[in-house]
Amino acid sequence: MKRSVVLSLVAVWAVCAPPSAGGSGGTAGQDAGPPAPYVIAVDDALVAAAQEFAAYRAGHGFAPDVVVASQLGAAPSAVLDSIRTVLRDARATAPADRAVFLLLLGHAPEAGEDPAGHLPAVACVNELGDCWTDNAYGDLDDDGLPDVAVGRVPAHDELQALEYLAKVRAYESAFTPGTFRRRVSVYTAPGGFGPEVDGLIEFAFMQGLRTLSHAFDVVGAYNNPASRYYYQPFDDKVAELFSEGAIAMVYVGHGSSDWTEGLTTEQLRSIVDQPLLPLALFFACDNGHYTGSTDSIAESLLWEPGVAVASFASSEVSHPYGNAVLAYETMLALMDIRPPTVGETLQGAKRGMVEGWDDFREFLDGASAAYVPAAEQALIRSQHVDLYNLFGDPALRTRYPGGPVYIDWVYTQDLTDGAVIVTGRTPGIADGHVLVTLEVERDVVLGELEEVDPQNPATAAVQANWNKAINKAVAQTGVPVRDGAFRAPLSWSGALPETRYYVKAYAWNATTDAFGYNAVR
Repeated sequence: MKRSVVLSLVAVWAVCAPPSAGGSGGTAGQDAGPPAPYVIAVDDALVAAAQEFAAYRAGHGFAPDVVVASQLGAAPSAVLDSIRTVLRDARATAPADRAVFLLLLGHAPEAGEDPAGHLPAVACVNELGDCWTDNAYGDLDDDGLPDVAVGRVPAHDELQALEYLAKVRAYESAFTPGTFRRRVSVYTAPGGFGPEVDGLIEFAFMQGLRTLSHAFDVVGAYNNPASRYYYQPFDDKVAELFSEGAIAMVYVGHGSSDWTEGLTTEQLRSIVDQPLLPLALFFACDNGHYTGSTDSIAESLLWEPGVAVASFASSEVSHPYGNAVLAYETMLALMDIRPPTVGETLQGAKRGMVEGWDDFREFLDGASAAYVPAAEQALIRSQHVDLYNLFGDPALRTRYPGGPVYIDWVYTQDLTDGAVIVTGRTPGIADGHVLVTLEVERDVVLGELEEVDPQNPATAAVQANWNKAINKAVAQTGVPVRDGAFRAPLSWSGALPETRYYVKAYAWNATTDAFGYNAVR
């Protein structure tokens, strides 16, 4: 069965908006209540920037506390112990329902480099090689799981730190309506394990997407000519997916410190004009290698104005099974559970990696058992909690649409009439607009695809197939919202495929927006 926390968010006749809405401008802070503890541990050279972060967060429902690296101790172990002591005190005095946040402000020195005045990464265990983590700072009871939402802004100087803070301010205050605000974009590549295993991976990926909230649009590209989601030129499509804007940009595949399939550090500057900066989630080896003076791709994108507002990536070599589990748990936290901040989302995903269980996790573990013995799976999951780190402000407010759309409709059991009238309510939007769609399940393709030779794919056919495969809407219409309600007629022609259908709605006006969905059958 699905987790009860997820079931509580998904109803049969109406799907609520995020448990913590954050869509409209001016909603950057915590919900009403006591301030949330926000500890800033900072490199000696960045104290002035830390005070700017503290002033900004103090104005948005947080209680900042700045601690300076050189005052925490000389040895890395002393720095770790001192920060954890500060966090334990904050946790002890904060209300139980308030998250505690730790921002590490400053780059992590390389192993062997003098750590004085810096905030070192903590060594961890990884059966595949090295491991560096910030997770240990937020693990207050030594069980390997984060008790605090931890993030690092790996700035090398004060200007870099302040430029990132400016990006955070802009992200949390600006509002531009559009369906990109409910979009999760994905790009991925074949594992190179052979057709059978790669086919299983693609099947498992699509099965995972079926379980996640259909309030969101999931779009993406797979750099495999045998896939219906293949696109060429692939690099162009990756840049386009970033530039179109999204809540999150997800990569799953092989990687290095400066490369993902379809994107390198050098190509980051070509990404511009996003209406909404995404959270970049890299589930691959080494994309978040953050010790030393050279920035990884996950760090570098923080300093570019138009790429992403934060990132999440592995510090060293990771395992395909561990990446798959963490990718699912992260998207589950982001799309279904929806904590208000990025730090809480990733803290929850890490805990879900070890403690979570549902039908899809059971399927994933069973399908992986032939390649990863069950005895190794728990070890890999626990190690990946440490391998992955957040680069960015953990108190960053996730910019979900700002409220709910509640949907009712004239129900047609078998959808054979070719039409349906959708009615709904938008409590936070008295007057505005709404886009209503009737959509198929995420793994269903509407229409016939052109035949493509995987050995010599024709670009025009590939692009036409991608456009068909990515479109899940059988019918759509835009209508006005009046007095917090709408009525939208949908119609289509021809027989529909046998699958599950969803009515989705995105509503907006000049100051806020809302979204929701309903399963038709």
